[in-house]
Amino acid sequence: MKIRRWIVITALAVLAVAAMIFIFSAQDAESSSQTSGVLVDRLIHWFHPEFDSLKAKARRMIRQQYQLAVRKAAHFSEFMLLGLFLRLLLKWLRCRHKNIISWVAGTLYAVSDEIHQMFVDGRGPQPLDVGIDSLGVLAGVALMAGIIRLWRKRAPENTT
Repeated sequence: MKIRRWIVITALAVLAVAAMIFIFSAQDAESSSQTSGVLVDRLIHWFHPEFDSLKAKARRMIRQQYQLAVRKAAHFSEFMLLGLFLRLLLKWLRCRHKNIISWVAGTLYAVSDEIHQMFVDGRGPQPLDVGIDSLGVLAGVALMAGIIRLWRKRAPENTT
């Protein structure tokens, strides 16, 4: 009974992360830029206190670089979270080849995410994003596999 509860909870976490990714991908280009723009502005002013005194061209270049970095880091992070929960779900389901299946499933979702963006104003599929997303999934899978391994090593201590 306990394992069923964990399966349901973890499956809901996978669905929640997938829904979050879908919602972010459904934003048109302008809304997406505004979402990341708040963080971009904070980072720019943190690392470049002189930003407002720079020439317009220099400010535009810095903003573009930060915007790109923030967006790619967001891709990686979202899909890392997906990889974490996929790997945990497959642990509870006691599947074979948990790491590979988690990574492939997450990568396929990344492909579907880029296809989805073909239908959103101002957005389009970016093959580079699939690679970044896939690496994020892989990082999440590896992190969860490591956590599970540590958890198992400590389990005998906790049962006595």
